[in-house]
Formats: sequence, C-alpha cells, structure tokens
Amino acid sequence: MVHASKDDDSVEAMFEVKYKDSDDPFVDDNPNSFLTTTNQGAKTLGQITSYATCHQAMEFRTHVFSALIFRTYMRLLRWDRSGVVVTKKILFNHRSLFVFFHQFSLATEADRGRDSTVTAANLSLRESQNIRKLLGCNEEISLLKVSVDEKDYFISKTEIL
Repeated sequence: MVHASKDDDSVEAMFEVKYKDSDDPFVDDNPNSFLTTTNQGAKTLGQITSYATCHQAMEFRTHVFSALIFRTYMRLLRWDRSGVVVTKKILFNHRSLFVFFHQFSLATEADRGRDSTVTAANLSLRESQNIRKLLGCNEEISLLKVSVDEKDYFISKTEIL
C-alpha cells in the first residue's frame, strides 16, 4: 500500500505481488475476453476485486488505483464503482510505467480518486458538541462534512462504515 503521507493513514494505491504468471487474471491475446479462464487467475481476480471494493468502502473515493505485479511485468488498474480498466502487460523497464508513477506523484487528490465532497468537519467546540448530541455520538467518533449542491451535512464516520 502507498499512503498519502506519514501522518495520513488513507491509502493512495494498492499493490499485489504474485510469483506465478498463472495467477494473472487477465490475458492480452484473446480478442473475445480480457479475462483468463484459469482457476488461479479467477482467485486473483476475486482477491484484487475485494481489495478495491474495501478500499472504496473504507475511504471516500471516486476511484482507486492498484497494481498487479508479477516476476517480469505488471499491470496497472483503475477501479471505480462501475468496473475496472486494466493495462496490457507492462515490462518493468518500459517508459510508460515510469511516466505513470511520475504523473501519479504529481496528481491532485481528486485525480488520485479522493472524493472532495467528503471532508473532516472543522467545527468549533460548541458546534461539535451540538452536532454530536443530535447524532448521538461521543467525542471519540470522527465527524465528517458532506457537501452536496452547496449544502453541508454533518455525519459521524460510523454512520457510513
């Protein structure tokens, strides 16, 4: 996992390493399907799909990135709630790999998939106490601000997780 910073426990991208090429859930040379038909590939697909699903469920994301790494190549994946976009095999010395990681390091939070409509609630002590009372939550629970159509709503983090 790649974290945003040392003070931020959110995940920016996830990497899965496999040692056998037979674990690759994707194929590049089949015009009818990009999915493999092997059991090992199907297991890997289930594994990385569950990782991406959990990532989007635990953090406020419009999309997430991951990489599937094998001995001699890797694939980059961009997940959103409608599915996944997968690259063909990329050899480790291919320029596009370096370009991607360079661009990713320069990308805005929104480009990396952070949902800008959900932020930490920045409230005064009195506002925080009033909202916590209305929500029925204690001070150990984080409050979030959700902005929709120029209106702000406050929720406890436990309400959505």
